[in-house]
Formats: sequence, structure tokens, C-alpha cells
Amino acid sequence: MRASVKRARQYVGRYLAALRLHLATLRLPRSAPRLITVTTGQHRYTLRTVALSMARNGIRHERWSYSKLFSRWHLPRAVYILADFDRLHPWQIELAGIFRQRLIDDGMTVLNDPRRFVPRAALLKRLYREGINSFTCWLPAEGEMPDRYPVFLRTIHAHRGVESELLNNEAEARKALEHALSKGRVQCDLVFVEYAAEAAPGSGKFRKHACYGVNGTMIRALTVTDEGWVAKNGTLGAATPEDYDRDLAEHHDYPHRSLMERVFEVSGVEFGRVDFGMVRGRPEIYEMNCNPYIAWGRPHPNPARREADKLVSEQLVETLVNLPFPKPGRSIKVFDIMPRVGLFRKAFRQP
Repeated sequence: MRASVKRARQYVGRYLAALRLHLATLRLPRSAPRLITVTTGQHRYTLRTVALSMARNGIRHERWSYSKLFSRWHLPRAVYILADFDRLHPWQIELAGIFRQRLIDDGMTVLNDPRRFVPRAALLKRLYREGINSFTCWLPAEGEMPDRYPVFLRTIHAHRGVESELLNNEAEARKALEHALSKGRVQCDLVFVEYAAEAAPGSGKFRKHACYGVNGTMIRALTVTDEGWVAKNGTLGAATPEDYDRDLAEHHDYPHRSLMERVFEVSGVEFGRVDFGMVRGRPEIYEMNCNPYIAWGRPHPNPARREADKLVSEQLVETLVNLPFPKPGRSIKVFDIMPRVGLFRKAFRQP
């Protein structure tokens, strides 16, 4: 019964959010500047809250799927953000790069270059070589097995999470790999990641920190606090008032700004979110998410947390509103980029 009520509330909440966005967008003039974010079709919800705030600031924020982008004959003059690369096939990433170049050639601002996309495992290896991280990873598809433990097994693409508990030796690692393959996972999408997490002093809870990057501007994100080392959504009450006070101080004076700028540079991303943990007093980078779920305004009992949430929303919206929006003019022709017959196959030039 409780699960049914929760689902009903979520459905109503999504409906009301969509209605508020629709009404706010209707009030905008046809000449309003346009921001277009492009993701996979099932993951356009990630920036719904951002779209509403942009509409209230006079910007028409449209959330497109890649199918819509690829099927257009002409594209409107707008600022574009291409995202969600780790949920695309390689040929779709290649095609997105061709569309991006056409937009760039016509003077549009496009954040995120698909051609420079660095998948999760490759990014972790690069960060280790650069000395940014102290941990690394191993690819079973390349015949690699860990030479340091503990590790865990996870998928590389699509943010599907971990496939094992912590593994402490080679026998456990090989057993976990075989179990993942028996469930239908594929070897080329699996990676062993060295464990690099540490419970926060005092509380004993695990805290996942984050930072947004928007066209070179670094914005500290809210911290997630959880009971276990896989800190994804957080647990209310896990963080202490002192944790929230320290977080709020960092929102005003961010100590990791230069490091985050370096991580965005290595990853080749201009819009996204870095997730990291603090281990022995230093940040350890876990991932770069180029289609982060962004929402704010949720009720919270702690005033410092509410103030931090407000700062994040204000800084993100201000940064997005001040992007270099193009002046009105002719649309950009893209009908020659791919054969029209591809639209009927929904294959979009797949080799």
C-alpha cells in the first residue's frame, strides 16, 4: 500500500511539474532566446527543474532526444548542450559530432564535444596516470585482472551501478566476473574498480561530493550522505548539522575549484557533474556525468542545507542565462548530413 501511494505521489508530482513548465513556457515571446539540451529519449527528465527556472528568466529551454536532433532538416539558432554520451552507440556519438560541427560552423555555442568523450574506465585510467587519483581500474576485455584489492565490479556505460560487493582477492574477482556474465552482462562493458572510499570522521557515514561545470564555471553541488559506501541517493538524517555547516562554507569558498577545472579539462566535458569522495584528506574522482540529474527546492529540515540548495540553483541558473545566446536569424541547414531513408529505419546512418 505504501509503495502504491508513493508511486501515485510521484506521478502527481511529475504531472504538476510538467504543467508548471508548460505554463511558464507559454508566457515567453516567440523571440525568446533558446537553450536546447539533447539527451537520450528516456532521460530528458534530468533537467526539468532547470527548464522551469530558465523559463522564469526569459529563456526557452527545450529538452530534445537525439532522435529528434537527427531527424531535423533545419535546426534553430540556439545554445546547444549535447549530453548523455555514455548511453549512446558509438555511431550515434559520431553522428552527434557531425551535427555539432555544423552548428559550430554556423556560429552556435555548443557545450560538450562528442568526439572528445572519454568513457568511465578510460577516464579513471587517465586520472590515475595524471596523478589526480590514487586508484585505478582494470578491464577484463583486455585480459586485465586487479593486482591490488579490494575492488568491485561494475558496468562502464549507462550508469547501471555496481555488480558486486567488495572483492578481496583474485578468486572472488573471477567469481564475480563469471556471475555478471551469467546474468547477461557483456565483458566489454565491465570494469574492476579499485575501492577508494572512506567514512567521514565523527559520523562514520559515507559522503559523495560533487561539482557542476558549465562552460568553465565551477559550481559546488550538494553532498550526498549515506550509510554504505555506495552513496547514490543519500539517507535523510545520515549527515550531521556540522556536516551541513562545513558544506555551506565550501559553497561560499570552494577549495577544490582548480582541481575540478583540471578534471573537466582531462575529461573533455564542458557541461556535466564530477562525483568524488574525500579519502585521507584528498578528493578521489569517481565519475564524470555529462547528463546529471539537477533538481532543487526540496524540503529539508536543516537551514544550512536549504541555504546551500538555494546557492546551487542561483549559481547554475545565472551561469546558464549568461551563456552566449545567438541573435535571431536563419535556421541552420542539416538535411544533407545523413540519408533521409535512415529516418524510416530509425537507424540514422548506422554502419
